[in-house]
Amino acid sequence: MGIFSIFGRKRPATVPTDRVIPLRYWDDLDYLRSLCHAFTFRFDDVLDAFKLEAALSYRHLPTFFTSLVCHPNSPRELADWIYTDRPQLHIHAALFQDATLLTISYVHTFVDAISRTNFFNAWIAVLRGQEEDVPAFVPYDHDPLHTLGQEAPSQSYSNIGRVLSGFNLVMFGLRYMFEILWSPKLEEHPIRLPGRCVDQMRKTVLEDMAATAPRGANTEKLFVSEGDVVVAWWVRTMIKALKPAPDRTIMVMNVFNVWNLFPEWFPRGTAGLIGNSFFYSYTLLVASKVVQDINLKYVAFTNRKALMEHRTKQQVEAMTAIQRGNFMRAAPVVGDSKMLFMAATNQHKARYFETDWSAAVISFVTHSEYFVS
Repeated sequence: MGIFSIFGRKRPATVPTDRVIPLRYWDDLDYLRSLCHAFTFRFDDVLDAFKLEAALSYRHLPTFFTSLVCHPNSPRELADWIYTDRPQLHIHAALFQDATLLTISYVHTFVDAISRTNFFNAWIAVLRGQEEDVPAFVPYDHDPLHTLGQEAPSQSYSNIGRVLSGFNLVMFGLRYMFEILWSPKLEEHPIRLPGRCVDQMRKTVLEDMAATAPRGANTEKLFVSEGDVVVAWWVRTMIKALKPAPDRTIMVMNVFNVWNLFPEWFPRGTAGLIGNSFFYSYTLLVASKVVQDINLKYVAFTNRKALMEHRTKQQVEAMTAIQRGNFMRAAPVVGDSKMLFMAATNQHKARYFETDWSAAVISFVTHSEYFVS
């Protein structure tokens, strides 16, 4: 917003029926404000759009809202929410004779991957007529993670010596900006890996780990996930294509949820939580070792080890202490000023493919579009 908003779009006036709810501390971050997601389910069945809407209409904010929204005006950036009366969640259903596309659009301040599934499961429970299965909602005026990082010593972070600050952070920022300006026309394309290939790569990694384990070690406890293997394959593929200097640091930033680390704040687990509870893990690699890692063991195991080290209560508290001390409340940057930065997120735990929308299926409908917000 800032001073330029004086000459730009104006916020709608607040009316008596409005209820203004402040964002939680870890939801209201600049980089979350800048991320707007459009998440689409494709169903090879026709869903009843009116039934989908009815399952959401029993409770909503604000008191009055427009149920039909013109799709060309669907929100695409933060300003589209701030300067209109749209709620944070926008839903669009496109119906065909043999399929349905169900898309939800929102600012990342609204939910993370796990909370998104919480919303889907609650929606599905109402579709089935089983409202008793909808968990009690964690109110927006209750912030379970508000005190996270307030008392913890940042020096206890395991990578504290490699957290960029001062001149090194400025140099990294300049290099990063130069890369963005140098390649402004980036394109996004999905890559689909067959499950059998992922299974075979994981089997090869585990066999390689067992073969090189110290004598007497319990090889049954050796573990890498499918996500570790996919990240390893992706990182090695990118490094072979980009051809960075052999000694260049490669930093892979992963995402993980922390609610299970703080049962005192989440006594019912993540049930009923709509918001963000994720933080970061940093995997530090060397370009030459990545290229030589034909079986993917080096990258996959290093990624798993970094996740295990970061996903502890002490490390999360230390990292959030660093983040609280940052002027922009940005996550720490770990590595060196010349590193190649890569980001990955594994949303397997969100279990999107296990959601059951069959309660909304109907037999036939002619092609149409339907919008609800």
